[in-house]
Amino acid sequence: MIQVYINYPNPKIVVHSNGTCNLIGMHKKPGQRRIRLNIASLSGELQKFDQKVYVFGAYPAANDMWIEVDFSDAAFELAVLAYIQVLIGRHYLPLAGATIDTHC
Repeated sequence: MIQVYINYPNPKIVVHSNGTCNLIGMHKKPGQRRIRLNIASLSGELQKFDQKVYVFGAYPAANDMWIEVDFSDAAFELAVLAYIQVLIGRHYLPLAGATIDTHC
């Protein structure tokens, strides 16, 4: 499983493979959006990204998001993340060009 932090005002996408990473705790805040992707939720969640249900903006409720991607296959999880970036990037150009960084 990977945990992915997406920040919009400061466009960045950070991947964490280690669930105990201290940066995960530093970025979490109360009420923050958390999306979980697995075999049961993948299709519906991808539709939400495609249809711009998840909005990004420069205000607290929309400036960032955590996505947990759990398919027990690291290569597939990263491929799903890359596709999510394509979907988000259609509506939010700064995120289209954001580098996907791996922290741990």
